[in-house]
Amino acid sequence: MKKDYRCLGWKRNSASRRRGKLTIILTSLMALELCGCGEHQPKLGVQHWKPKPVGGLIEVRPLPPANQVSADYTKWLEDDGAKKKARVYETTLRWATNQVNFTTKILTGDTPLGQSRTTKAAFAFRNTTNGWYYLTWSRRGRCNADFLKLGDHGKQVWIRPVGELEESGIPEMQIVAFEGLEATGLLIPEPGLLAK
Repeated sequence: MKKDYRCLGWKRNSASRRRGKLTIILTSLMALELCGCGEHQPKLGVQHWKPKPVGGLIEVRPLPPANQVSADYTKWLEDDGAKKKARVYETTLRWATNQVNFTTKILTGDTPLGQSRTTKAAFAFRNTTNGWYYLTWSRRGRCNADFLKLGDHGKQVWIRPVGELEESGIPEMQIVAFEGLEATGLLIPEPGLLAK
């Protein structure tokens, strides 16, 4: 015996099946985008490129000489005591001759929603008065990071220290904001070090 669903207001026809399949496909594509599996070209040319701090203040200081970054950042944390704030250094990147070993790579990983991708870019940067820095940048998804290649026009950046390269002692800095590039993350304020 065949059930008649029309009395319930539900019709089994090809149009409703197509809509159901389309809904499943669109939902799957959105889930793949959210987990970083799609193309994510950064939005360039924006005026508001500086990320906002969440749950605290932000303090921006000029970038110290390369050989003083570690000591300066540690002192900055100690001077602030338990104050929660996001701390970033600001500098201007300019001239292709000051940029060496520009590399990009796409990293992949598994998530419950499928494979995710992250684009990572890195390069050494020479500030003519302050020395060498190793800068890194990453973004979820596969994207073109050529906008990080330097030219004649300077670009302001916000960076924060993440360590030092073992072989050379050059400070490794993470780019958290790049002039003209849409900010996608938030700066999380962290407490300073309690003075002893």
